[in-house]
Amino acid sequence: MLIQLILVFVYCSDFSGLLSYILEIRELPEDFHLKIGIESGGGSLKVCLNVLPENDPEYVKKYKSAGINKLFIIGLGPKLSESYANIKSLFEALDLQSICGICSYTFAADFKLIMILLGLQSNSSTHTCPWCDVNVKEMEIKGSFRTIKSITENTNLWQQSGGNITKAKDFKNCINIPLIIGDVETPVLRYIPPPELHLLLGVVQKLFDCLELENINVATEWIKKKRD
Repeated sequence: MLIQLILVFVYCSDFSGLLSYILEIRELPEDFHLKIGIESGGGSLKVCLNVLPENDPEYVKKYKSAGINKLFIIGLGPKLSESYANIKSLFEALDLQSICGICSYTFAADFKLIMILLGLQSNSSTHTCPWCDVNVKEMEIKGSFRTIKSITENTNLWQQSGGNITKAKDFKNCINIPLIIGDVETPVLRYIPPPELHLLLGVVQKLFDCLELENINVATEWIKKKRD
């Protein structure tokens, strides 16, 4: 028996109006920057927003513009999975791409969501890097920066070839049109910087795993010292 599951999400129905209100109430200059976060912690897919001036005004003493106390949740879908279709639907409901087309912005997300935003396969694919097209088996050969244009062109070529998912590696693992908006020839690194926390976590975990293989007591002591 088939069971139809209806998933819902809530979102800001007037994103441009909200943005105008924030700029007015906070007396922010016109050269503001949007930081858009996407994450799925706590069992829900969320789109978050921080509105950043070039520098916080002098009167800001307690809560910084980039902090959690000035963060807005502008879209939320309980039990929504991290998928291209779901994120595209959220973006369309928010009209996010139109706003990003006229504002300075960056996205903040983990690696899985970054790959989805860019229309790429997962980080276990042959061309694993979100920001360049280096082949994971040829890391000594420098890759080229990925751009909205290059990803779109490779996606179109892959689809024209039949859209065989096993052949996506021949097209830099590009399988969807990027969900970000901007200058098509600018490296996507400009719009989605590397997630510092996730990179550091990965490096530290790798160091711990190597140290644990040599001496588990030394590894445990190292972690304890870092906590102290």
